[in-house]
Amino acid sequence: MEYAKWHLIISTALSVAAIVHSWWNTRERVIKARFAAFEKQKVEAEQKELAAAKAEREKLTATIGTLGEKVAMLAARVENLPNSSCSKHAELAARQEGQAKDFISYQLLLTRVETDLKHLPTVRDIEALYKKMDLFREQVANLQSEVSEIAGAMPSLTNVTAMMNNYLLDHGVKQ
Repeated sequence: MEYAKWHLIISTALSVAAIVHSWWNTRERVIKARFAAFEKQKVEAEQKELAAAKAEREKLTATIGTLGEKVAMLAARVENLPNSSCSKHAELAARQEGQAKDFISYQLLLTRVETDLKHLPTVRDIEALYKKMDLFREQVANLQSEVSEIAGAMPSLTNVTAMMNNYLLDHGVKQ
């Protein structure tokens, strides 16, 4: 009887160990497959990006070469221009210099205006001021109602004081 019990325990333990071992191996296989697929996608994406960057570089290199040729042609044309255009160029340069001075003066004026505007209150400052004024109005209204209550009680106090005064004057103070 004792042998059958131990045999059942050992066979159950071995079965559980075999199940766990099988599950673990399947899990590792699935994880490795997922990582391999992910790495493959990553490599493909990097290769596509690299190919696109190379194509863009070649395109830019060709454009730069074309622009260099155009600049060389324009430089040759400028050198071959007659001297009469130089006087026009000098007039244009003088006009541009005057415009540059005007621009600088406008910039200085704009800087002064911006500096003055920085010292003006902002919308938030004005809102805070309005809130304080509303609070002050409420306090004044409360004070007015309290003064009205006191003013309403004054005639009664005046009458009572006058009656006490008359009584004291008529009857005197008894000791």
